[in-house]
Amino acid sequence: MSGIKKLSIRNVAERLEIKGASLYWHIQNKNELLQSIADEICKRIKYPDENLSWEEQLLVVTRQLREILLAVVTRPMYL
Repeated sequence: MSGIKKLSIRNVAERLEIKGASLYWHIQNKNELLQSIADEICKRIKYPDENLSWEEQLLVVTRQLREILLAVVTRPMYL
């Protein structure tokens, strides 16, 4: 098992060197964990210049998202 299927509260707690029960106090389940991760990723995306065309704005946003996701993959503690 790898990737998102391997992600669990227990695995995150182990990586943080804490008890799973301690993490469950803050995050109730895997869906909440995934939502928190998505929120942190989205917080890093900056709004593009409004003077750009919608196509250029879309490119700016997707490039930012790609960079952020690559950073998360190569440096998981980036979040």
